[in-house]
Amino acid sequence: SRHEQTESFVLTPRFMESFESIYFLGAEKQKEELSYLFNPMKHPSGLSGMPPAFIVTGGKDILQDDGRIYADSLRAAGVQVIHKHLPKTIHAFGMSDDVEHFPVISQIISLMQSTENNK
Repeated sequence: SRHEQTESFVLTPRFMESFESIYFLGAEKQKEELSYLFNPMKHPSGLSGMPPAFIVTGGKDILQDDGRIYADSLRAAGVQVIHKHLPKTIHAFGMSDDVEHFPVISQIISLMQSTENNK
């Protein structure tokens, strides 16, 4: 999806390149060691110890494939995953006032509250 999305969406390939260069700023030598902080699927101990995950992907988000692959990989590692895909949604949909997103935003809030209450 990174190559299919046009420049008209919120998160563009150019922005992604900028974010990656900022994230690894001054750490080119350590980029491989730090990569699991940027991409948890590269963690040296694997994904099996990861906490339960709630992943939302959008059909108009260049990270939708990454999110789906991450959800599938977590499941394969035995991690509990809830994955919601919103076909018409862009990246950062939570900042939108589109009523289509309200049920998912409510579910995210409820899950966060229940997690906090279980501490």
